[in-house]
Amino acid sequence: MELRDHHFEAPLNHSDPEGRKIKIFVREVRDLDPKSAEKPFLIFLQGGPGFRAPCPVKKEGWLKRALTEFRVLMYDTRGNGLSSPIDHQTLALEGTPREQADYLKHFRADNIVRDAELVRSQMSPGVPWSTIGQSYGGWCTLTYLSLHPEGLKECFIYGGVPGLDRTAREIYEGTFPFVEKRNREYFAKFPMDKERLRKLACHLEENEVFLPNGDRLTPRMVQLLGIKMGFAHTAEEIHYLLEEAFVQAGDREIVSHNFLKGIQANIPFDSHPIFAILHEAIYGQGSATAWACDAVQRESYPHFDNFDDFLFYGEMVFPWFFDEISELRGMKEAAHILAAYVCECQILTGDRRLRAQHEGLVYQRV
Repeated sequence: MELRDHHFEAPLNHSDPEGRKIKIFVREVRDLDPKSAEKPFLIFLQGGPGFRAPCPVKKEGWLKRALTEFRVLMYDTRGNGLSSPIDHQTLALEGTPREQADYLKHFRADNIVRDAELVRSQMSPGVPWSTIGQSYGGWCTLTYLSLHPEGLKECFIYGGVPGLDRTAREIYEGTFPFVEKRNREYFAKFPMDKERLRKLACHLEENEVFLPNGDRLTPRMVQLLGIKMGFAHTAEEIHYLLEEAFVQAGDREIVSHNFLKGIQANIPFDSHPIFAILHEAIYGQGSATAWACDAVQRESYPHFDNFDDFLFYGEMVFPWFFDEISELRGMKEAAHILAAYVCECQILTGDRRLRAQHEGLVYQRV
């Protein structure tokens, strides 16, 4: 493969093109075919929200197939990777919680699409291109189809088709049964882990155990390992990690350093705060999501709090993240301020009347 880096400047607020600017990074991936420079573009829309585009190492999987027809653009969406990244260090520089919240309002799918169109105007002027969206990239795809269908030749979506009428609460009411099913499958395969997790949860409640970054490890932090269960072969990864949860130190057992490092490495919210702040908001439908996942869990699935019968969570966000994950604590007030902000969730475009879910920052304390 041949990789070429492209750097762009985009308005923070596309309604104010002369105002503050942010950086946008796109990595072009070409096959070594001499005719690759003539191939059309396929731009990758990443999942999350809150993650950078893949960094190509090998020509394999979908990328290998795509390169036979396209030049692939690995697009770091705003706030991620090399595109003016947001983390606990950079967001703190935005000032007060109110100013942080106002800044974060610009990092939604609508502006991800507008940035992409700015890039297209320079890399493929006058020529529509193709997109491929993974997970949240499917949300961005429908937004793209609603805002700028003229820029699109074709769209591929895998793993993410948003509903247009479901509320956030309905989403999680439908998600929890699937999470319970995944738990049943996991423990049917690794029944010995029930006892391991019960023992670990008991130990963490009776002792202060700290992760390498200084955060206290709690049983519900361990439950977040379940975020990996939606991917192939990750059940085995969780099992092998739990195998070394304890180590013998003299006459007593303690939680092993390797396990603690593994926990921290597998919980992404510290290094990808957009995933915590904006994830639940993608299900917003013109009203506050009201920490829908937390509300559904407390009201309908309280047995997830019973660590004697340990259950993992799935891809879920909870308000207690902003208390227990140190890198998120400074963002807590901004997240609460955003509770009052609700944006329109439907866009009607021309005769085709395409409706796309526009995720607003719609958090609200319950």
